[in-house]
Amino acid sequence: AFGAYDYSRSGNPTRAVLETQLARLDEGTHAFAFSSGMAAIDAVARLVSAGGRIVAGRDLYGGTWRLLDCVAKAAGVEVQFVDVSDLERVAAAVAGADLLILETPGNPLLGIVDLPAVAKLCRANGCVLAVDSTLMTPLLQQPLTCGAHIVIHSATKGLSGHADLCAGAVVTNDEALG
Repeated sequence: AFGAYDYSRSGNPTRAVLETQLARLDEGTHAFAFSSGMAAIDAVARLVSAGGRIVAGRDLYGGTWRLLDCVAKAAGVEVQFVDVSDLERVAAAVAGADLLILETPGNPLLGIVDLPAVAKLCRANGCVLAVDSTLMTPLLQQPLTCGAHIVIHSATKGLSGHADLCAGAVVTNDEALG
């Protein structure tokens, strides 16, 4: 019988250590390393199937915006962009939504979101909250402790010292999502 690390793409001890440490940094229980931040965002967006609905913050990295506006929509997912600093708009938008994805601080406008309040709205509506925390890193912000279901990082930036490598990460403390 082969072990957990018989083939590098399906299991790798270096990646396993990285994922364990990333989960710890974000107060999560599961972490997944990706080849880029966009690959991590794409994996999270694919949690929503055709016919589902994603709500997204307006202050998003351009690549994320294009992925949602072009790729997710082409896959039959409804995408609605909202000002996530406006809690009334968030409350209306997450009703019946499958996923809310936002950045705080946002990129490029550096908008700030009240994560505990938005998380409460999402949980009350059965909507998964994914927070791109690339600009803050776990050193300065831990969205899972504020009630988010998922944290996304473009590890290419702050986590690695900015452009020392190309990587992404997704962290959760939700067993079903993990």
